[in-house]
This record gives sequence, structure tokens and C-alpha cells, in this order.
Amino acid sequence: MKRDITDRMDKIQAETEDRFTNLYCKKDFEYILKAAKEAVYDKSLRVQYLKKLADMFHDVGTPCQYGQSIAYYEDLLPLLEVAENTNDVNRELIKRITSLHSQFPTPSEFIERIVNSLEPETVLHGSLELRILRRFLRTVNVKENKKYFSKSLLETVDSQGIEAVNEDVFKAVKASKKSNCAPIVQGCYNLAKGRFISSVAIKELLVLFAFAFDMRYYFSNREAGYDVNRDVEKNLFIDYYCDNLTRYISLDDGGDDGISDREPSGTVINPKNFVDVLFVYYLNRQGLAAQEKVVRFYSVLEKIKKKWTTQPNYRFENEGLKRFNDFAVTGKYG
Repeated sequence: MKRDITDRMDKIQAETEDRFTNLYCKKDFEYILKAAKEAVYDKSLRVQYLKKLADMFHDVGTPCQYGQSIAYYEDLLPLLEVAENTNDVNRELIKRITSLHSQFPTPSEFIERIVNSLEPETVLHGSLELRILRRFLRTVNVKENKKYFSKSLLETVDSQGIEAVNEDVFKAVKASKKSNCAPIVQGCYNLAKGRFISSVAIKELLVLFAFAFDMRYYFSNREAGYDVNRDVEKNLFIDYYCDNLTRYISLDDGGDDGISDREPSGTVINPKNFVDVLFVYYLNRQGLAAQEKVVRFYSVLEKIKKKWTTQPNYRFENEGLKRFNDFAVTGKYG
């Protein structure tokens, strides 16, 4: 999957360069030809114009020779198979751009690449969303976190084991926009499909995903022990979330299911955000299981929230502090 995505992107880039370098209309050729005719007293300028004209003929696939007379290039004009005017070029440009989106990797392919790289032994064990959910249940299953893990889901795992959680658990998600399933089930489905309700909600899911799959934050790709497959910022926050080119164009189910964050919002790891710094700190802590990292992460967040909100002169004088105030009130952050 990783090599396939890279090869495809390289191929698309090469095709894009070919497809967009020859968007000329007849008016463009006529304009350069007119400029060459008017360069009566500057032979070097006329040569430049005629070379440009020959380049343009080659770009659109019309055979021609270099270093010919103006009359020679005038005779080639009727042979052109290009748009008549700039309006036609604009329409062709839009047509070509919209045809490209189906070739780009989808959010599902990016997240599948991560899961396949970090948990290859589960490739044949169910849908992508099920594989993510089972990993969550094995690694970051925090019973106290009722915001995500429902009582019924945890009872199933405790009594029957994680393998008892199968594709049926997603039926409610697929059947209704507002299902009564555990939020973590909805979250894993959203991760697998690239369906993001808000930047705040998806960022918390990305944090849990990073803990669950033992990813790492690297200050440089040249540092010792760098593992491109575990690079959380590149793979999860940039490739999958921020830089994905198809997320806001199309959805797997083709419908509008209340998705409010289709367009990339630029939500990456922010070193000025204490929540993100705390996330990076615990993500890179050695000797702690994923569940321990999650428990400590949320525990310290709660302590910081209480300490700040109980200060005598508790005020928020700028937008950054206002966002922290929102977090203190709602328990959500962005």
C-alpha cells in the first residue's frame, strides 16, 4: 500500500505536468505571431517569439520546425486542434482538474497504509474500521473514559473477548446518522472512511489512534532510530488529515451525513499548545503501555485544567487563552 500510493502520486504528478502545459487557445498563437511581426527593428526579439511559437506548436502536438519564417508558422495555424478562446480553455482546465481527484489516494487508503504498516498481521482480519476498533479495545480501552467506551461494548469484551466484536457492531453506524452505538465505534468508522464531524473531535481521535498504534513524534527525519512508518506528524496529521486532496471532494457513501469538516483545516501538532506538548510527551515515553499513556495524558490534562480555572485572577485576554477556556468548560480541545 505504501509503495503503491507513492508510485501513484509520482505518476499523477507527471501526468499533471503533461496535461496542463499545453492549455493554449488559438488566440495565444495569434498573439505571439502578431508580436513577432511587430518586432521589425529587433531581430533577436523576433527570433525569441518564433522559438516560443514553435515550442507552443510542439506542446499541443502539432509537428513543426524551428527557425522558420513567419509565413511558415501562419500556414500551421489551420492545423491546430486547440480551443478557440480563453473561455474554452477555462472550461477545459476545470474539466481536467475535476477529473484528477478520482486518481488521488483517499483518506481510507492513507489510514489503511498506517494500519498495514504497524499491524500487518491483521490485514485479512475484517474491515479497516473493525481492525482499528479491535486495536483500540486492546490498547487504549479505558473503562473510565465513558465518553468513548460504552458499558455494553466493554461487557461484551470482558465476557466474550475482543474477537466477539465483529462487523455487526457497525450496523447502527451505517443505518443512522444518530445511532446509539458506542462513540468509539462511530469514531473508528469515521477514521476508516475519512468522515470528520469537526476538527476538535477528529483531533482527539487522532491522539487516541497514535497512542493505540504506538506511533512516535520525531523532531527530524534524520534523528537516530527514525521510523517513517511510526512518524505521527507525517502519516497521521499531514498525509491522512491536513494534506489529503480528496477528503473534501468525495465521501465513500456519496452523501452528506452532517460532515462539517470536509475541507482540510490545518490542524497539526502545535508546539505552542500545552495539550499537544503533553500528547507528544506521553507518546514518546518509553516503558509505558498505550493504556497507561492515555490514562496519564487525560489525568494531567484534568489537573492542569483545575489549576488554571481556580486561579484568583482567572482571565483570558487573547484568542489562544479563550480556546483553553473553551477546553476547560467542555473538556474538548482543538
